[in-house]
Amino acid sequence: MNIQQFEKQISKVILKRGKDYYENGSISELEQVAANAWRAKILGTNAYFVYVQLADEHITVSQCDCPFDGTCKHEVAVYFAIRKALNKKPATDYKAYFQHYEKQELVDILADLVAQDPALQKRFAPIKTKEKVNAELLIAQAKSKLLKLIGRYLRTYTDDAFQDVMAFIETVIDDSQAGFAKEPLVALELMTLCVEQLAGVQDDAPTWMYEQIEQDIFGHFSHVLGEVKTNDEAITVSNWLLKRFEKNAKGNLGHVFLVDGAIQISSISNAKYHIIDALGRYSRYTNQQELAQSLHFSLLMEVGTPEEITAFIHQEQPPVKLRNLLIDYCVREKRYEEALQLCADGIDTDASSHYRTRWLRQAYQVHKETNNIAAQRTIAFELALDCEMDDIERLKALYQKEPALWQEVSQDLVMMIEQTKSDSYYYTHVLELLEDWQRLLQYCQQHPQAILRYCQSLRPHYPEEVSHLLTQLLLEKSQRASNRSHYQELANIIERLLVLDYEQKANELIAYLRITYPRKTALHEILNQI
Repeated sequence: MNIQQFEKQISKVILKRGKDYYENGSISELEQVAANAWRAKILGTNAYFVYVQLADEHITVSQCDCPFDGTCKHEVAVYFAIRKALNKKPATDYKAYFQHYEKQELVDILADLVAQDPALQKRFAPIKTKEKVNAELLIAQAKSKLLKLIGRYLRTYTDDAFQDVMAFIETVIDDSQAGFAKEPLVALELMTLCVEQLAGVQDDAPTWMYEQIEQDIFGHFSHVLGEVKTNDEAITVSNWLLKRFEKNAKGNLGHVFLVDGAIQISSISNAKYHIIDALGRYSRYTNQQELAQSLHFSLLMEVGTPEEITAFIHQEQPPVKLRNLLIDYCVREKRYEEALQLCADGIDTDASSHYRTRWLRQAYQVHKETNNIAAQRTIAFELALDCEMDDIERLKALYQKEPALWQEVSQDLVMMIEQTKSDSYYYTHVLELLEDWQRLLQYCQQHPQAILRYCQSLRPHYPEEVSHLLTQLLLEKSQRASNRSHYQELANIIERLLVLDYEQKANELIAYLRITYPRKTALHEILNQI
Protein backbone atom coordinates (compact mmCIF):
# COMPACT_ATOMS: atom_id res chain seq x y z
CA MET A 1 0.00 0.00 0.00
CA ASN A 2 1.55 3.28 -1.13
CA ILE A 3 1.49 6.15 1.38
CA GLN A 4 0.60 8.56 -1.44
CA GLN A 5 -2.44 6.52 -2.56
CA PHE A 6 -3.55 4.58 0.51
CA GLU A 7 -7.16 5.84 0.21
CA LYS A 8 -7.82 3.34 -2.58
CA GLN A 9 -7.27 0.37 -0.25
CA ILE A 10 -9.12 1.56 2.86
CA SER A 11 -12.85 1.13 3.43
CA LYS A 12 -14.84 4.36 3.14
CA VAL A 13 -16.03 4.21 6.75
CA ILE A 14 -12.53 3.76 8.22
CA LEU A 15 -11.09 6.31 5.83
CA LYS A 16 -13.64 8.96 6.90
CA ARG A 17 -13.11 8.31 10.59
CA GLY A 18 -9.33 8.37 10.20
CA LYS A 19 -9.47 11.64 8.28
CA ASP A 20 -11.70 13.14 10.97
CA TYR A 21 -9.16 12.15 13.62
CA TYR A 22 -6.37 13.72 11.53
CA GLU A 23 -8.22 16.96 10.86
CA ASN A 24 -9.51 17.29 14.43
CA GLY A 25 -6.00 17.24 15.86
CA SER A 26 -6.35 13.87 17.62
CA ILE A 27 -2.70 13.07 16.85
CA SER A 28 -1.05 14.39 19.98
CA GLU A 29 2.43 13.13 19.08
CA LEU A 30 4.08 12.25 15.78
CA GLU A 31 7.74 11.35 15.94
CA GLN A 32 10.07 10.06 13.26
CA VAL A 33 12.03 7.41 15.16
CA ALA A 34 14.08 6.22 12.20
CA ALA A 35 14.75 7.20 8.57
CA ASN A 36 11.55 5.53 7.38
CA ALA A 37 9.65 4.89 10.63
CA TRP A 38 7.18 6.97 12.63
CA ARG A 39 5.56 6.60 16.01
CA ALA A 40 2.36 8.45 16.93
CA LYS A 41 0.05 8.81 19.89
CA ILE A 42 -3.66 9.20 19.11
CA LEU A 43 -6.13 10.60 21.60
CA GLY A 44 -9.74 9.43 21.40
CA THR A 45 -11.87 7.39 23.80
CA ASN A 46 -8.51 6.04 24.93
CA ALA A 47 -4.93 6.84 24.04
CA TYR A 48 -3.45 4.49 21.42
CA PHE A 49 0.01 4.18 19.89
CA VAL A 50 0.63 3.65 16.18
CA TYR A 51 3.86 2.56 14.53
CA VAL A 52 4.34 2.88 10.73
CA GLN A 53 7.36 1.89 8.64
CA LEU A 54 7.90 2.66 4.94
CA ALA A 55 10.07 1.34 2.16
CA ASP A 56 10.13 3.46 -1.03
CA GLU A 57 6.90 5.12 0.14
CA HIS A 58 5.17 1.73 0.52
CA ILE A 59 3.77 0.89 3.95
CA THR A 60 5.59 -2.26 5.08
CA VAL A 61 4.68 -2.19 8.78
CA SER A 62 1.57 -0.66 10.33
CA GLN A 63 0.53 -1.44 13.90
CA CYS A 64 -1.90 0.03 16.41
CA ASP A 65 -2.52 -1.20 19.95
CA CYS A 66 -6.28 -0.68 19.73
CA PRO A 67 -8.44 -3.85 19.68
CA PHE A 68 -9.63 -3.38 16.07
CA ASP A 69 -8.60 -6.24 13.78
CA GLY A 70 -7.30 -4.77 10.52
CA THR A 71 -6.27 -1.28 9.43
CA CYS A 72 -7.96 1.03 11.94
CA LYS A 73 -8.93 4.72 11.95
CA HIS A 74 -5.91 5.57 14.14
CA GLU A 75 -3.51 4.15 11.56
CA VAL A 76 -5.31 6.04 8.74
CA ALA A 77 -5.00 9.33 10.66
CA VAL A 78 -1.26 8.74 10.94
CA TYR A 79 -1.03 7.95 7.20
CA PHE A 80 -2.45 11.40 6.46
CA ALA A 81 0.06 13.01 8.83
CA ILE A 82 3.05 11.11 7.42
CA ARG A 83 2.10 11.94 3.85
CA LYS A 84 1.87 15.61 4.72
CA ALA A 85 5.29 15.48 6.33
CA LEU A 86 6.79 13.74 3.30
CA ASN A 87 5.27 16.20 0.84
CA LYS A 88 6.47 19.34 2.57
CA LYS A 89 8.80 21.49 0.50
CA PRO A 90 12.39 21.03 1.63
CA ALA A 91 13.70 23.66 3.97
CA THR A 92 16.38 26.16 2.93
CA ASP A 93 19.74 24.48 2.52
CA TYR A 94 22.19 26.04 4.95
CA LYS A 95 25.04 23.69 4.11
CA ALA A 96 26.82 26.22 1.92
CA TYR A 97 26.47 28.85 4.65
CA PHE A 98 28.33 26.69 7.19
CA GLN A 99 31.07 25.50 4.83
CA HIS A 100 33.63 28.12 5.90
CA TYR A 101 33.22 27.52 9.70
CA GLU A 102 35.81 25.56 11.65
CA LYS A 103 34.75 22.41 13.52
CA GLN A 104 34.94 23.98 16.99
CA GLU A 105 32.91 27.00 15.82
CA LEU A 106 30.21 24.67 14.52
CA VAL A 107 30.21 22.74 17.81
CA ASP A 108 29.75 25.99 19.76
CA ILE A 109 26.89 27.15 17.50
CA LEU A 110 25.17 23.78 17.77
CA ALA A 111 25.56 23.71 21.56
CA ASP A 112 23.95 27.20 21.83
CA LEU A 113 21.06 26.20 19.60
CA VAL A 114 20.41 23.00 21.54
CA ALA A 115 20.47 24.87 24.85
CA GLN A 116 17.72 27.20 23.58
CA ASP A 117 15.47 24.67 21.80
CA PRO A 118 13.70 21.82 23.72
CA ALA A 119 13.03 19.97 20.46
CA LEU A 120 16.73 19.87 19.70
CA GLN A 121 17.47 18.81 23.27
CA LYS A 122 15.16 15.85 22.76
CA ARG A 123 16.72 15.03 19.40
CA PHE A 124 20.30 15.16 20.68
CA ALA A 125 19.63 13.67 24.12
CA PRO A 126 21.86 10.78 25.34
CA ILE A 127 21.29 7.34 23.94
CA LYS A 128 19.10 6.44 26.93
CA THR A 129 16.27 8.48 25.42
CA LYS A 130 16.51 6.42 22.26
CA GLU A 131 16.39 3.25 24.34
CA LYS A 132 13.27 4.59 26.04
CA VAL A 133 11.64 5.25 22.67
CA ASN A 134 12.58 1.75 21.54
CA ALA A 135 11.14 0.29 24.75
CA GLU A 136 7.86 2.15 24.38
CA LEU A 137 7.67 1.06 20.78
CA LEU A 138 8.31 -2.57 21.70
CA ILE A 139 5.62 -2.47 24.38
CA ALA A 140 3.11 -0.84 22.01
CA GLN A 141 3.87 -3.37 19.28
CA ALA A 142 3.64 -6.29 21.71
CA LYS A 143 0.27 -5.12 23.00
CA SER A 144 -1.08 -4.64 19.49
CA LYS A 145 0.07 -8.05 18.30
CA LEU A 146 -1.09 -9.82 21.45
CA LEU A 147 -4.55 -8.26 21.25
CA LYS A 148 -4.93 -9.39 17.66
CA LEU A 149 -3.81 -12.95 18.44
CA ILE A 150 -6.12 -13.19 21.43
CA GLY A 151 -8.94 -11.75 19.34
CA ARG A 152 -8.33 -14.44 16.73
CA TYR A 153 -8.43 -17.13 19.45
CA LEU A 154 -11.71 -15.78 20.85
CA ARG A 155 -13.22 -16.05 17.37
CA THR A 156 -12.08 -19.64 16.75
CA TYR A 157 -11.38 -21.22 20.16
CA THR A 158 -8.88 -23.61 18.57
CA ASP A 159 -5.72 -24.99 20.20
CA ASP A 160 -3.68 -23.79 17.21
CA ALA A 161 -4.86 -20.21 17.75
CA PHE A 162 -3.90 -20.32 21.43
CA GLN A 163 -0.54 -21.86 20.56
CA ASP A 164 0.05 -18.78 18.40
CA VAL A 165 -0.61 -16.66 21.49
CA MET A 166 1.85 -18.78 23.51
CA ALA A 167 4.52 -18.59 20.81
CA PHE A 168 4.26 -14.81 20.65
CA ILE A 169 4.50 -14.45 24.43
CA GLU A 170 7.63 -16.63 24.38
CA THR A 171 9.03 -14.24 21.75
CA VAL A 172 8.19 -11.26 23.98
CA ILE A 173 10.03 -12.95 26.87
CA ASP A 174 13.07 -13.56 24.66
CA ASP A 175 13.01 -9.96 23.38
CA SER A 176 12.85 -8.54 26.89
CA GLN A 177 15.81 -10.69 27.93
CA ALA A 178 17.93 -9.83 24.90
CA GLY A 179 17.14 -6.16 24.33
CA PHE A 180 16.50 -4.84 27.83
CA ALA A 181 18.64 -6.91 30.17
CA LYS A 182 19.64 -3.72 32.03
CA GLU A 183 16.14 -2.20 31.96
CA PRO A 184 14.08 -4.22 34.48
CA LEU A 185 11.04 -1.93 34.22
CA VAL A 186 10.73 -2.65 30.50
CA ALA A 187 10.86 -6.41 31.07
CA LEU A 188 8.39 -6.15 33.97
CA GLU A 189 6.06 -3.99 31.86
CA LEU A 190 6.10 -6.59 29.09
CA MET A 191 5.40 -9.47 31.48
CA THR A 192 2.61 -7.53 33.18
CA LEU A 193 1.11 -6.74 29.79
CA CYS A 194 1.04 -10.47 28.99
CA VAL A 195 -0.63 -11.32 32.30
CA GLU A 196 -3.27 -8.61 31.84
CA GLN A 197 -4.17 -9.65 28.32
CA LEU A 198 -4.22 -13.38 29.11
CA ALA A 199 -6.63 -12.84 32.01
CA GLY A 200 -9.45 -12.34 29.52
CA VAL A 201 -9.13 -15.89 28.16
CA GLN A 202 -8.31 -17.79 31.35
CA ASP A 203 -11.73 -19.47 31.55
CA ASP A 204 -11.73 -20.45 27.87
CA ALA A 205 -8.13 -21.41 27.13
CA PRO A 206 -6.89 -25.04 27.32
CA THR A 207 -5.90 -25.43 30.97
CA TRP A 208 -2.50 -27.03 30.48
CA MET A 209 -1.50 -24.48 27.84
CA TYR A 210 -2.62 -21.55 29.98
CA GLU A 211 -0.79 -22.86 33.06
CA GLN A 212 2.37 -23.50 31.06
CA ILE A 213 2.59 -20.01 29.58
CA GLU A 214 1.61 -18.42 32.89
CA GLN A 215 4.42 -20.34 34.58
CA ASP A 216 6.89 -19.09 31.95
CA ILE A 217 5.75 -15.48 32.42
CA PHE A 218 5.98 -15.56 36.22
CA GLY A 219 9.31 -17.41 36.03
CA HIS A 220 10.82 -14.64 33.90
CA PHE A 221 9.17 -12.00 36.09
CA SER A 222 10.86 -13.48 39.16
CA HIS A 223 14.18 -13.83 37.31
CA VAL A 224 14.13 -10.13 36.38
CA LEU A 225 13.54 -9.20 40.02
CA GLY A 226 16.37 -11.49 41.06
CA GLU A 227 18.75 -9.36 38.98
CA VAL A 228 17.88 -6.22 40.98
CA LYS A 229 20.91 -5.70 43.22
CA THR A 230 21.20 -2.07 44.33
CA ASN A 231 19.03 -0.12 46.74
CA ASP A 232 18.33 2.69 44.25
CA GLU A 233 17.26 0.26 41.55
CA ALA A 234 15.14 -1.73 44.02
CA ILE A 235 13.36 1.42 45.20
CA THR A 236 12.53 2.40 41.60
CA VAL A 237 11.26 -1.09 40.76
CA SER A 238 9.33 -1.42 44.02
CA ASN A 239 7.57 1.91 43.47
CA TRP A 240 6.58 0.85 39.96
CA LEU A 241 5.28 -2.51 41.18
CA LEU A 242 3.18 -0.96 43.95
CA LYS A 243 1.68 1.71 41.69
CA ARG A 244 0.79 -0.91 39.08
CA PHE A 245 -0.55 -3.19 41.83
CA GLU A 246 -3.00 -0.56 43.05
CA LYS A 247 -3.98 0.44 39.52
CA ASN A 248 -4.63 -3.14 38.41
CA ALA A 249 -6.48 -4.01 41.63
CA LYS A 250 -8.92 -1.16 41.01
CA GLY A 251 -9.36 -2.30 37.41
CA ASN A 252 -9.86 -5.94 38.44
CA LEU A 253 -6.78 -7.02 36.48
CA GLY A 254 -4.05 -9.44 37.53
CA HIS A 255 -2.32 -7.80 40.46
CA VAL A 256 -1.25 -10.12 43.29
CA PHE A 257 1.95 -11.13 41.47
CA LEU A 258 2.97 -7.44 41.44
CA VAL A 259 2.94 -7.03 45.19
CA ASP A 260 4.58 -10.45 45.49
CA GLY A 261 7.36 -8.98 43.35
CA ALA A 262 7.70 -5.97 45.65
CA ILE A 263 7.92 -8.39 48.59
CA GLN A 264 10.61 -10.41 46.78
CA ILE A 265 12.96 -7.39 46.64
CA SER A 266 11.85 -5.80 49.93
CA SER A 267 15.09 -6.70 51.70
CA ILE A 268 16.99 -4.59 49.14
CA SER A 269 14.49 -1.75 48.69
CA ASN A 270 13.76 -1.27 52.42
CA ALA A 271 10.19 -0.59 51.32
CA LYS A 272 8.46 -2.60 54.05
CA TYR A 273 6.24 0.22 55.28
CA HIS A 274 5.40 1.39 51.76
CA ILE A 275 4.19 -2.12 50.99
CA ILE A 276 2.19 -2.27 54.23
CA ASP A 277 0.53 1.06 53.36
CA ALA A 278 -0.33 -0.19 49.87
CA LEU A 279 -1.85 -3.37 51.33
CA GLY A 280 -3.88 -1.29 53.77
CA ARG A 281 -5.36 0.77 50.95
CA TYR A 282 -5.95 -2.38 48.92
CA SER A 283 -7.85 -3.95 51.81
CA ARG A 284 -10.10 -0.92 52.16
CA TYR A 285 -11.14 -0.44 48.54
CA THR A 286 -11.38 -4.12 47.53
CA ASN A 287 -12.67 -5.63 50.78
CA GLN A 288 -10.03 -8.35 50.37
CA GLN A 289 -8.87 -8.26 53.98
CA GLU A 290 -7.91 -11.92 54.09
CA LEU A 291 -5.67 -11.70 51.02
CA ALA A 292 -4.16 -8.44 52.25
CA GLN A 293 -3.31 -10.04 55.60
CA SER A 294 -1.75 -13.07 53.92
CA LEU A 295 0.41 -10.80 51.76
CA HIS A 296 1.31 -8.76 54.84
CA PHE A 297 2.58 -11.89 56.59
CA SER A 298 4.50 -12.94 53.46
CA LEU A 299 6.23 -9.56 53.71
CA LEU A 300 7.03 -10.08 57.39
CA MET A 301 8.55 -13.47 56.62
CA GLU A 302 10.98 -11.61 54.34
CA VAL A 303 11.81 -8.48 56.35
CA GLY A 304 9.74 -8.53 59.54
CA THR A 305 11.18 -8.40 63.05
CA PRO A 306 10.68 -11.39 65.41
CA GLU A 307 8.28 -9.27 67.45
CA GLU A 308 6.15 -8.40 64.40
CA ILE A 309 5.96 -12.05 63.33
CA THR A 310 5.02 -13.25 66.84
CA ALA A 311 2.27 -10.63 67.10
CA PHE A 312 0.89 -11.77 63.77
CA ILE A 313 0.91 -15.43 64.87
CA HIS A 314 -0.91 -14.68 68.12
CA GLN A 315 -3.73 -12.57 66.66
CA GLU A 316 -7.23 -13.78 67.49
CA GLN A 317 -9.11 -15.84 64.90
CA PRO A 318 -7.00 -15.26 61.77
CA PRO A 319 -8.82 -15.99 58.48
CA VAL A 320 -8.58 -19.54 57.16
CA LYS A 321 -5.94 -19.00 54.45
CA LEU A 322 -3.83 -16.88 56.74
CA ARG A 323 -4.10 -19.56 59.44
CA ASN A 324 -2.70 -22.09 56.98
CA LEU A 325 0.17 -19.74 56.15
CA LEU A 326 0.92 -19.20 59.84
CA ILE A 327 0.86 -22.94 60.58
CA ASP A 328 3.21 -23.70 57.69
CA TYR A 329 5.59 -21.03 58.94
CA CYS A 330 5.53 -22.29 62.52
CA VAL A 331 6.17 -25.89 61.44
CA ARG A 332 9.02 -24.78 59.16
CA GLU A 333 10.58 -22.71 61.96
CA LYS A 334 9.98 -25.52 64.53
CA ARG A 335 7.62 -23.35 66.59
CA TYR A 336 5.61 -26.48 67.32
CA GLU A 337 3.50 -25.33 70.27
CA GLU A 338 2.24 -22.33 68.30
CA ALA A 339 1.55 -24.54 65.27
CA LEU A 340 -0.51 -26.98 67.36
CA GLN A 341 -2.45 -24.14 68.97
CA LEU A 342 -3.28 -22.66 65.56
CA CYS A 343 -4.47 -26.10 64.37
CA ALA A 344 -6.60 -26.69 67.46
CA ASP A 345 -8.14 -23.20 67.36
CA GLY A 346 -8.98 -23.64 63.69
CA ILE A 347 -10.78 -26.94 64.31
CA ASP A 348 -12.66 -25.52 67.33
CA THR A 349 -13.67 -22.37 65.45
CA ASP A 350 -15.05 -24.18 62.42
CA ALA A 351 -15.17 -27.95 62.80
CA SER A 352 -17.15 -28.27 59.58
CA SER A 353 -14.58 -26.45 57.45
CA HIS A 354 -13.03 -28.40 54.59
CA TYR A 355 -9.72 -27.17 56.01
CA ARG A 356 -10.28 -29.30 59.12
CA THR A 357 -8.57 -32.31 57.52
CA ARG A 358 -5.60 -30.18 56.56
CA TRP A 359 -5.27 -28.86 60.11
CA LEU A 360 -5.45 -32.40 61.51
CA ARG A 361 -2.71 -33.53 59.12
CA GLN A 362 -0.56 -30.54 60.02
CA ALA A 363 -0.99 -31.35 63.71
CA TYR A 364 -0.11 -34.98 62.96
CA GLN A 365 3.07 -33.83 61.24
CA VAL A 366 4.06 -31.75 64.26
CA HIS A 367 3.57 -34.74 66.59
CA LYS A 368 5.61 -36.86 64.20
CA GLU A 369 8.43 -34.29 64.32
CA THR A 370 8.35 -34.41 68.13
CA ASN A 371 7.94 -38.22 68.21
CA ASN A 372 4.65 -38.11 70.14
CA ILE A 373 3.29 -41.55 69.17
CA ALA A 374 0.14 -41.35 71.30
CA ALA A 375 -0.93 -38.07 69.73
CA GLN A 376 -0.12 -39.39 66.26
CA ARG A 377 -2.40 -42.40 66.84
CA THR A 378 -5.25 -40.24 68.09
CA ILE A 379 -5.13 -37.93 65.08
CA ALA A 380 -4.52 -40.76 62.60
CA PHE A 381 -7.64 -42.55 63.90
CA GLU A 382 -9.74 -39.42 63.43
CA LEU A 383 -8.40 -38.96 59.90
CA ALA A 384 -9.05 -42.62 59.06
CA LEU A 385 -12.76 -42.12 59.77
CA ASP A 386 -12.96 -40.24 56.46
CA CYS A 387 -12.05 -43.55 54.72
CA GLU A 388 -9.08 -42.17 52.81
CA MET A 389 -6.80 -45.10 52.04
CA ASP A 390 -3.59 -43.19 52.79
CA ASP A 391 -4.91 -42.22 56.22
CA ILE A 392 -5.87 -45.80 57.03
CA GLU A 393 -2.45 -47.04 55.92
CA ARG A 394 -0.86 -44.37 58.11
CA LEU A 395 -2.90 -45.55 61.11
CA LYS A 396 -2.05 -49.19 60.43
CA ALA A 397 1.68 -48.39 60.25
CA LEU A 398 1.56 -46.87 63.74
CA TYR A 399 0.56 -50.29 65.15
CA GLN A 400 2.92 -52.36 63.00
CA LYS A 401 4.76 -53.73 66.03
CA GLU A 402 1.59 -54.33 68.05
CA PRO A 403 -0.66 -56.61 65.94
CA ALA A 404 -2.99 -57.55 68.81
CA LEU A 405 -3.65 -53.91 69.65
CA TRP A 406 -4.13 -53.18 65.96
CA GLN A 407 -6.91 -55.77 65.77
CA GLU A 408 -8.78 -53.92 68.52
CA VAL A 409 -8.22 -50.52 66.92
CA SER A 410 -9.25 -51.73 63.47
CA GLN A 411 -12.46 -53.22 64.88
CA ASP A 412 -13.27 -49.93 66.60
CA LEU A 413 -12.58 -48.09 63.35
CA VAL A 414 -14.89 -50.36 61.34
CA MET A 415 -17.68 -50.08 63.89
CA MET A 416 -17.54 -46.29 63.79
CA ILE A 417 -17.43 -46.22 60.00
CA GLU A 418 -20.43 -48.57 59.88
CA GLN A 419 -22.49 -46.02 61.75
CA THR A 420 -21.99 -43.34 59.08
CA LYS A 421 -20.79 -44.96 55.86
CA SER A 422 -21.96 -48.60 55.87
CA ASP A 423 -23.48 -48.26 52.39
CA SER A 424 -20.67 -46.26 50.84
CA TYR A 425 -18.08 -47.28 48.29
CA TYR A 426 -15.35 -46.41 50.81
CA TYR A 427 -16.65 -48.74 53.48
CA THR A 428 -15.91 -51.89 51.47
CA HIS A 429 -12.46 -50.60 50.59
CA VAL A 430 -11.76 -50.12 54.28
CA LEU A 431 -12.91 -53.68 55.03
CA GLU A 432 -10.64 -55.03 52.30
CA LEU A 433 -7.69 -52.95 53.48
CA LEU A 434 -8.22 -54.05 57.08
CA GLU A 435 -8.71 -57.67 55.92
CA ASP A 436 -12.03 -57.93 57.70
CA TRP A 437 -13.23 -60.72 55.41
CA GLN A 438 -16.26 -61.67 57.46
CA ARG A 439 -17.80 -58.21 57.30
CA LEU A 440 -16.88 -57.91 53.63
CA LEU A 441 -18.66 -61.18 52.86
CA GLN A 442 -21.73 -60.03 54.79
CA TYR A 443 -21.74 -56.83 52.75
CA CYS A 444 -21.59 -58.79 49.48
CA GLN A 445 -24.45 -60.98 50.65
CA GLN A 446 -26.53 -57.86 51.23
CA HIS A 447 -25.32 -56.21 47.98
CA PRO A 448 -24.87 -59.09 45.46
CA GLN A 449 -23.35 -56.94 42.72
CA ALA A 450 -20.35 -56.21 45.01
CA ILE A 451 -19.16 -59.82 44.78
CA LEU A 452 -17.80 -59.08 41.30
CA ARG A 453 -15.41 -56.55 42.83
CA TYR A 454 -14.35 -58.56 45.89
CA CYS A 455 -14.62 -62.20 44.82
CA GLN A 456 -10.87 -62.57 44.32
CA SER A 457 -10.08 -61.21 47.80
CA LEU A 458 -12.75 -63.39 49.45
CA ARG A 459 -11.99 -66.60 47.50
CA PRO A 460 -9.16 -67.88 49.79
CA HIS A 461 -11.28 -67.38 52.93
CA TYR A 462 -14.80 -68.28 51.79
CA PRO A 463 -14.58 -70.39 48.59
CA GLU A 464 -18.06 -71.96 48.80
CA GLU A 465 -19.78 -68.68 49.64
CA VAL A 466 -18.08 -66.89 46.74
CA SER A 467 -19.14 -69.61 44.29
CA HIS A 468 -22.70 -69.48 45.59
CA LEU A 469 -22.91 -65.66 45.37
CA LEU A 470 -21.59 -65.58 41.80
CA THR A 471 -24.02 -68.34 40.78
CA GLN A 472 -26.98 -66.57 42.36
CA LEU A 473 -26.03 -63.31 40.70
CA LEU A 474 -25.89 -64.99 37.27
CA LEU A 475 -29.23 -66.75 37.73
CA GLU A 476 -30.91 -63.52 38.80
CA LYS A 477 -29.47 -61.55 35.87
CA SER A 478 -30.32 -64.28 33.35
CA GLN A 479 -34.02 -63.90 34.12
CA ARG A 480 -33.92 -60.27 32.99
CA ALA A 481 -31.38 -60.57 30.18
CA SER A 482 -32.82 -59.39 26.86
CA ASN A 483 -29.99 -57.98 24.73
CA ARG A 484 -26.33 -58.44 23.90
CA SER A 485 -25.21 -56.12 26.69
CA HIS A 486 -27.06 -58.25 29.26
CA TYR A 487 -25.69 -61.47 27.73
CA GLN A 488 -22.16 -60.10 27.98
CA GLU A 489 -22.69 -59.51 31.70
CA LEU A 490 -23.60 -63.18 32.10
CA ALA A 491 -20.49 -64.19 30.18
CA ASN A 492 -18.35 -61.94 32.41
CA ILE A 493 -19.61 -63.74 35.52
CA ILE A 494 -18.79 -67.13 33.97
CA GLU A 495 -15.31 -65.91 33.03
CA ARG A 496 -14.85 -64.73 36.60
CA LEU A 497 -15.70 -68.23 37.84
CA LEU A 498 -13.13 -69.72 35.48
CA VAL A 499 -10.42 -67.32 36.65
CA LEU A 500 -11.15 -68.32 40.26
CA ASP A 501 -10.86 -72.06 39.38
CA TYR A 502 -14.56 -72.81 39.53
CA GLU A 503 -14.40 -74.56 36.16
CA GLN A 504 -17.04 -77.22 36.92
CA LYS A 505 -19.51 -74.61 38.16
CA ALA A 506 -18.83 -72.44 35.09
CA ASN A 507 -19.54 -75.34 32.70
CA GLU A 508 -22.73 -76.21 34.56
CA LEU A 509 -23.99 -72.65 34.21
CA ILE A 510 -23.13 -72.52 30.49
CA ALA A 511 -25.12 -75.72 29.97
CA TYR A 512 -27.99 -74.34 32.04
CA LEU A 513 -28.19 -71.16 29.95
CA ARG A 514 -28.14 -73.10 26.65
CA ILE A 515 -30.97 -75.37 27.76
CA THR A 516 -33.08 -72.70 29.43
CA TYR A 517 -32.83 -70.14 26.60
CA PRO A 518 -32.56 -72.13 23.34
CA ARG A 519 -33.97 -69.34 21.16
CA LYS A 520 -31.60 -66.61 22.33
CA THR A 521 -29.09 -67.01 19.50
CA ALA A 522 -27.12 -63.91 20.50
CA LEU A 523 -26.60 -65.42 23.97
CA HIS A 524 -25.37 -68.65 22.43
CA GLU A 525 -22.91 -66.76 20.22
CA ILE A 526 -21.43 -64.99 23.22
CA LEU A 527 -21.23 -68.22 25.25
CA ASN A 528 -19.36 -69.87 22.37
CA GLN A 529 -16.66 -67.22 22.69
CA ILE A 530 -15.86 -68.02 26.34
